[in-house]
Amino acid sequence: MRRLLLAVAVLTVLTACSGGEPAPLPTTSASAVSQEAQATIDGEWVLTRTVTASDDLNNLAHAVGAVSVRYVQFGDVSCPVGACTGAVLSGPTQGVRDSTTFNSSADTISYDFTGSINCLRQDTGAVLVPHGYTFSAHVELTVASADAADPTKAATLTGTLTYTDTVTNEALAAGCSREPVTATTEYALTAVRGALAAAPATP
Repeated sequence: MRRLLLAVAVLTVLTACSGGEPAPLPTTSASAVSQEAQATIDGEWVLTRTVTASDDLNNLAHAVGAVSVRYVQFGDVSCPVGACTGAVLSGPTQGVRDSTTFNSSADTISYDFTGSINCLRQDTGAVLVPHGYTFSAHVELTVASADAADPTKAATLTGTLTYTDTVTNEALAAGCSREPVTATTEYALTAVRGALAAAPATP
């Protein structure tokens, strides 16, 4: 499966450590099964994330109202009996994305990422504890509107993202600390069709 964009460039500010880049391990979450034909979602999407709630109070990226963007691609879609499966790429740019799989039914798409993030020293940015906390991200998107010229093709998506991370016992013992130890951030999501960026010209 292609190396993707995601689901979540995480900026986590810990009292004595901060998060590095995630190393996601993909998992999949299934929604209710329907045999009704679904709007097609193949292709590139620009996903806007707006924080609606968070108990990670020291992280400005998780402040209520904070907005971030992810570039998402759905591909390898298979819909043998109405319900669909496929691959999803997600990340802060089209060139930096991670991959997982998705399930969809009744025009609702669901996918998950799990992984770990290093605990970094706030003063130097050096790694204090590798894999200092674990995270999970669950995304659900629903087709909000169809293309005016082709009603079988999804035009916009809306949904939610739930992101949770936990400082590990090893990180706490090594001096990383944050209150609360486990924090959850909720996002509202909107997505519109995007275009694949052109490859740079060969010198």
